[in-house]
Amino acid sequence: MSPSHASKAGRRYRYYITPQAELGDDARPAWRVPAHDLEAAVIGRLQKMFSDRSAIASVIGSAGTDAATLKAALTLGQRLAAYPGLPEHRRGVIEQLVAKVQLADDHFAIDVDGAAVRRLLQIEPRDDSADERITLVSSAAKVRRGKDVKLVIADNDGRADQAQDHVLVALLAEARDAYALVIRWPDRSVRELARESGKCRTRFGRLIRVALLAPDIVQSCIDGTQPMRLTARMLLEADLPISWDAQRKMLGFI
Repeated sequence: MSPSHASKAGRRYRYYITPQAELGDDARPAWRVPAHDLEAAVIGRLQKMFSDRSAIASVIGSAGTDAATLKAALTLGQRLAAYPGLPEHRRGVIEQLVAKVQLADDHFAIDVDGAAVRRLLQIEPRDDSADERITLVSSAAKVRRGKDVKLVIADNDGRADQAQDHVLVALLAEARDAYALVIRWPDRSVRELARESGKCRTRFGRLIRVALLAPDIVQSCIDGTQPMRLTARMLLEADLPISWDAQRKMLGFI
């Protein structure tokens, strides 16, 4: 992806945009991912690599390395695992190590310069390492937020590794308030209750369905551990079943 910039309310924002050459003749729109999201995901994956003893041993070619050198490289790798997380160093580390980042619908892949990794670990370069590439892959999802795309990284269980989705939580609160009106005035029609709450009848009806979600689904959304593709828009537009088990299946919890 290629870096770009945009301005909003006097502030400048950085994005990564899919190059037109990668889109080809496909009618798909280019992905525009906020730089912070993509860079944080890349840094997190690099940190994981540097903290993985087997990965470091593989990168430096432990078969031809003495025990003392290998131990020093592993120790340095642990230090580097903490170092890239500092915001002021993010872009420098990425530019030094990363050759290419590719986003797919369910993962992202990072091509890392193996020779650069060896230099950081203070290991002598191999004769065949000039064009060496290490590919790191992590599960992820690209979730649209208006014109932009939020990159959401999955944990080992396939759940979202993300902060609380405030729009999703706000929808749950709105649904709770709508359901409270139904309980308060059970004899009134949906149209009357929608007018009372200042909402259109269609939205009010959908909010009632959202209010009947299984408690564990609601708690997962509050905790920020919901499936990666579960957004407020998806939840509001879903034809939610009454059965809690059916809801879990539809929304990706089971």
